[in-house]
Amino acid sequence: MIASVRTLAFSMALAAVASGCSKDEPAAKPEPMPTGKVSAGSPPVPPSSGSAAGAVAPGGPVGWTGSYESAAGTLYVPEGKEWEGVKFRGEKSEVGLGTGAMTIEVDPKNGITGTLDGPLGPAVVSGLSSVEAVAIRVDRKDPKDNGFVGTGLAKVNGGVIEGTMKLSQGDARVIREAKFTLKRK
Repeated sequence: MIASVRTLAFSMALAAVASGCSKDEPAAKPEPMPTGKVSAGSPPVPPSSGSAAGAVAPGGPVGWTGSYESAAGTLYVPEGKEWEGVKFRGEKSEVGLGTGAMTIEVDPKNGITGTLDGPLGPAVVSGLSSVEAVAIRVDRKDPKDNGFVGTGLAKVNGGVIEGTMKLSQGDARVIREAKFTLKRK
């Protein structure tokens, strides 16, 4: 039951990314869940327009390769009396800035594995995909190196995946935002 609730929540998040919702726009009505056999461990796949051009890999693994460009990220601290003592906005540093390589592979169950090299790496990428969207998590190859970790969301448009990652160092002192573009191998 818990796995199916998580699957539904993730499915809704992917649908929001795919539809380009922002917090200022009302959320679209979710499409009905498909009927028939759906196991609790199955990754979510939002309904598609029938296009096979997305990240989904029905016949076998699909490889994607490309790059990212990282820049200093921001941290929002709300205004108000209860927040007036908070001055931290992220430390200024040259660490983690620049261009790096990124590769992912989408398996037939829409799981994602991959790597991230360059100023934000070495890191491993994991996540889920659908026909229209990709959600990833970035973790360290060596968890003890205090390097960058974070998450990313992207839209799939034909043979291109474009998105943004938000990351910070393990101690959260340096914040980065990276735009990435991947193309099918």
